[in-house]
Amino acid sequence: MDGYPCNNMKDYCYSGICESYDSQCESLFGKGAKKGPNVCFERANSKGDRFGNCGMKGSYFVRCSQANSLCGKIHCTSFKQENLPSELYFQTQDGISCVTTEFDLGSDIPDPALVNKGTSCAEGKACIDYTCVNASLLGYNCDIQKKCNGRAVCNNKGNCHCDPGWAPPFCHESGYGGSIDSGPTHIDTSLRDGLLIFFLLVLPILILLAIAFVKRKEIKRRLFRERRRHQRTENAQQRRPLPTNQNNNPREPNPQEEKNRRPPTSNSGIFTISHFPTSRPPVQNQFVPPQQRPPVRPPMSQRPPVRPPIPQYPPLRPPIPQHPPLRPPIPRNTPLRPPIPQKPVFSPPS
Repeated sequence: MDGYPCNNMKDYCYSGICESYDSQCESLFGKGAKKGPNVCFERANSKGDRFGNCGMKGSYFVRCSQANSLCGKIHCTSFKQENLPSELYFQTQDGISCVTTEFDLGSDIPDPALVNKGTSCAEGKACIDYTCVNASLLGYNCDIQKKCNGRAVCNNKGNCHCDPGWAPPFCHESGYGGSIDSGPTHIDTSLRDGLLIFFLLVLPILILLAIAFVKRKEIKRRLFRERRRHQRTENAQQRRPLPTNQNNNPREPNPQEEKNRRPPTSNSGIFTISHFPTSRPPVQNQFVPPQQRPPVRPPMSQRPPVRPPIPQYPPLRPPIPQHPPLRPPIPRNTPLRPPIPQKPVFSPPS
């Protein structure tokens, strides 16, 4: 807002810029340039020429009074030689060199070397139309302590822009800061977060529950089939007989067989012929294990129904003859029409 104190309450804002002599000197003569002493303003601007005036009236330059000398041509120091414009005016006051310049941009465009409007020329005063007047004339009418409770700054529309933690328009309640013009600095995303949770979490669960409710009968049928198949497998394993001998005892090793069993020789892989027959051990009655009985099949009522085999290839159609039968030939010399009978000739009686 125009007239709002800035730069540690030393200067004033105007048109969104914190106006000061130092910032204007840097824009004209480069970085590092600063405001010259007041005596440079008083002596140069009181001449009323190109390099010292308080504006123009018609085609003549206006001299500045001592009270308004700080609102005429600007005079700077601490400048660099390579950043100077072509039109310059130098003066030395109390051993300090001051410089100013002139820009001829036409009668309708103010000279950029004149002090900007809103620049503080004294305590509580600012430059307006080359005159040092009270800063209240800049239009600042927002009392931060009374209107904003000391918790905000005033924007260019005269409304409180509250600090973070306080709500507009008067910054006396807790909130997210901001103003009624620029809105709060915090964006409420509760609605968006709620919609995301509903569509990504709640809605899929509801869809799954609806599908399970619609197909509950089919799910129960499948579970019942799996349970019956498992019970049939367990019953078949329990009814299968275990292999036993005639005395229903496991077979014990025969010591005579172990004694007569010849150990393998080292040259068992080589075929040899003995010229002298060796005595063979007497043949003894060896125990023949009983044959195992095949497992008892369950009755027909408990067997699963056997489906008829499905033919792999569909039946073929009867072949279509390559040459269809020809029609019987029509005789060429046959009469097309039957002969017309001739009338009998009657002779008169004699």
